Amino acid sequence: MIGRRLTVATLALAIGAGGAGGAGGAGGAATLAQAGTRATTPPEPGVHLQINPGFTLTASRVGDLVRISGRVRATTRSTAAIEGKTIGRWVILAQQALGRGGGRFMLHWSVPKADAFRPLSLRLVVLVRGRVAAATIPVQTLVGPAVVTCATPVPPAVNIAVGDGWITGGAYIIGGPAPGLDECVGQTYTVTAANATTGAIAATQTVAGGHSYTLVVPAGSYVLKANGCSTFAPVKVTAGAQTPADVDCDVP
Repeated sequence: MIGRRLTVATLALAIGAGGAGGAGGAGGAATLAQAGTRATTPPEPGVHLQINPGFTLTASRVGDLVRISGRVRATTRSTAAIEGKTIGRWVILAQQALGRGGGRFMLHWSVPKADAFRPLSLRLVVLVRGRVAAATIPVQTLVGPAVVTCATPVPPAVNIAVGDGWITGGAYIIGGPAPGLDECVGQTYTVTAANATTGAIAATQTVAGGHSYTLVVPAGSYVLKANGCSTFAPVKVTAGAQTPADVDCDVP
């Protein structure tokens, strides 16, 4: 599994005067980008809320982490909170109480399994005496199932010759009808590493479903193929080092 499979949704907030707004994205990973500065309703007197333009919010799969940080200014005690709604009323998902005058906050929330295949709306609110004193325009996404990763790859079973390196990764099924899938191939498959220039096969391995591969090859650039799919760009291997590279199979 390569690093891109850790999804962290970050909403960076600098809170002063004004409000917040946004627009939804499309596909399995709905993204809020180029956020506006409009609030759902005017904030209460003494409560100041502002969100920097251009923030992003992604919460597309079970297990995704939503992380929100920022600052509130208020004349009384307040609470910063992430609220969510699937069906019915808004529910507080994470909150942090702030002292008189407001302050900085950091909120975390992970999308639970119960929200899979459901539309989810998220917003940031400032609560004063239990009431919403300021709120961002909700962002909606369709939550997909959790990423199913391939088993951790095993180290090479033999001593690596001088000048060789090794490639580790797995074959994944990506896409499908919204909200889509991102999961390790569940059936046995064969993966090959072909020289990116000559096309000569440098290594091949039969892999059990749900598992990863480890291919030992001379240093150089390679194209990986598995399950009828291939890497989008050549994989560069360095002598004496591991190179992580997955093969993604996009399905309509």
